[in-house]
Amino acid sequence: MILKSVELFGFKSFPEKTRLDFENGISAILGPNGCGKSNVVDAIRWVVGEQSTKALRAGRMEEVIFNGSEDRRQLNVAEVTLTLTNDDGLLPLDIPEISIKRRLYRSGDSEYFINRRSARLKQIRELFFDTGIGKTAYSVMEQGKIDQVLSSKPEEKRTIFEEAAGITRYKMRAQEAERKLTRTQENMGQVEAILSEVRRSYHSLKIQAEKTEHYRSIRDTIFELERDIQLLSLKDLLQKKDAKESQLEKVSRSREKTQKQIDAVNRRMEECIDRINKMESELIEAQKKAYGIDLERNNRESQARILRERVAELEKKTRDDELQRDKALGKLRSLMESRGQAHSSSQQLEKEIGVVSANIQNFEKDIGLFAEKIAQNDNQISANESKISELEKAADELRLKLRRITDDIVTQLDRRLKEMGYSFPERRRLE
Repeated sequence: MILKSVELFGFKSFPEKTRLDFENGISAILGPNGCGKSNVVDAIRWVVGEQSTKALRAGRMEEVIFNGSEDRRQLNVAEVTLTLTNDDGLLPLDIPEISIKRRLYRSGDSEYFINRRSARLKQIRELFFDTGIGKTAYSVMEQGKIDQVLSSKPEEKRTIFEEAAGITRYKMRAQEAERKLTRTQENMGQVEAILSEVRRSYHSLKIQAEKTEHYRSIRDTIFELERDIQLLSLKDLLQKKDAKESQLEKVSRSREKTQKQIDAVNRRMEECIDRINKMESELIEAQKKAYGIDLERNNRESQARILRERVAELEKKTRDDELQRDKALGKLRSLMESRGQAHSSSQQLEKEIGVVSANIQNFEKDIGLFAEKIAQNDNQISANESKISELEKAADELRLKLRRITDDIVTQLDRRLKEMGYSFPERRRLE
C-alpha cells in the first residue's frame, strides 16, 4: 500500500486547492520555518480520524479552517483527500485505488467519505486496522516522535508493536465484545429486577384475572339474555309493522279515491276559471276600447276648447276692427264735412277705409269657416259622447254578466262539493 497523493483545500495555510503527488521512493518537502510543512503531516493525521486538537496544534477543531489574511477572506470549509494504492489488497476493498476524504464546516458539522461515498469515522478506523495508518499508528512520525518512542515505557511501546504485528483489529474487536457483554449483563440485571417485580404482582394479577373471567362469563350471559329480549321485541315490532302496513294500505286506497275526486273537482274548477279568465279578457278589451274612446273624447274636447279660444280671439279682433271701422267712419264723416278743404286727405282716408273693409271681409270669411268647423267638432263630440255612453252601458252589462256567471260557478261548485260530501277539514285530516 503506497501513499499516492494528498489534496488540501482550506486546511490551515492552504486556502487554494493544492495537490501533492508522491512517487515511488523518498519524497521530501523543503521550505523555511513557518511555510506550512508540518501542516501536511497534520492534514494526513486529520483525514484518517485524528480528533485531538492538541495533536493538530490547534485550540479548537474549527481553527484548522483557513482563517483569512490581509489579501484573502476566510473560508467556511476545510477539506483533505488522501489517495492510497491497494494493488496488494491490504485494505478490505476490491479496488486498486482508495480515496479517503474528510470535510469540516465552520458550523462544526463534519463529513467523511470513502471513494466519494458518505461514511462514518468508525468505518474509516476499521478500514485502517493493522495497516500502520491511523491517528496513533507508527506510519506517521512527526519531529521528536522517534526519540519519544525509544524513551517510552514498555507498555507504551506495546501499542506500536501490536499495530505492526496486526493484532490491533482483534484487540479492538475484543474490546467491543467486552463492551457489548457489559451492556448485556446490565440488561440482564434489569430483566431480573423486572421479573422479581412481576413475581410479586403475579398473585394479585391472578386473582384479578379470575375475577375478570367470571365477569366476562356473567357479561356473556347478560348479553345472550338481552339478545333474546331484543329478538322478542323485534318480533312484536314486526307484527305491529305488518298490521300498520295493512292499515296504511287501506288508508292509501281511500286516499287515492279521495284524491281522484279532488282532482275531478279541480279540473272542473280549472274549466270554470278558464271561462272566467276569458270573460275577464273580454272585459279588459272592452275597458281598453272605452279608455281609447275617453282619450279620443278628451282630445276632441281639447281641440274644441282651442277652437273656442281661437274664435274668441277672432271675435275680439273683429270687435276691435269694427271699433276701428267705426272710428274710420267717424273720421270719414268728419272729413266729408271738410271735403273741400282737404281733398287730398279724403282720398287717403278712402284708401285706408278700403283696406279696412277688405280686412273686415276676410275676418268675416274666417269667422264663417271657424264657425262651420266648430259646428262639425260639436257634432263629432256629441257622436263620441253617445258612443262612450253606449260602451259604458255595454261594459256595465258585461260586468253584471260576469258577476252572475261567477256566482253561478261558485253556487254550482258548492253544490257539487256538497253532493260529493267534500269537507275541507276532512281533506286535511286525510292528507
